[in-house]
Amino acid sequence: MDKERQTQLLEELLSGVKNQDEFEALFDSMRKKGIESLFSAELTQHLGYDKNQKSESRIPNKHIGTSPITVKTKNGEFLIDAPRDRGGSFDRVTLPKHMRINQKLEEVILHR
Repeated sequence: MDKERQTQLLEELLSGVKNQDEFEALFDSMRKKGIESLFSAELTQHLGYDKNQKSESRIPNKHIGTSPITVKTKNGEFLIDAPRDRGGSFDRVTLPKHMRINQKLEEVILHR
């Protein structure tokens, strides 16, 4: 995404923010969506095909939805919907199970 489009989208998002609580809610939503998007991309990479596409392999592993998980950050905990695969072979790389999110990952999610 080019810088101009990114600025336009941010201005549009922030135009509705009227106080600190609304800003924090928007910030939390962006962080949640960012992590969910990263996890989804990892699962797609793991399976070798996009959600709702058929696998070219004979192994019937596929996207089957999500499970709620708690992500721990420096600002507390929050729930996200983590994608799952039918075969149960998917292990997250960005944020392995039972690990706390680090500052670098938060920066990537919020500043890229």
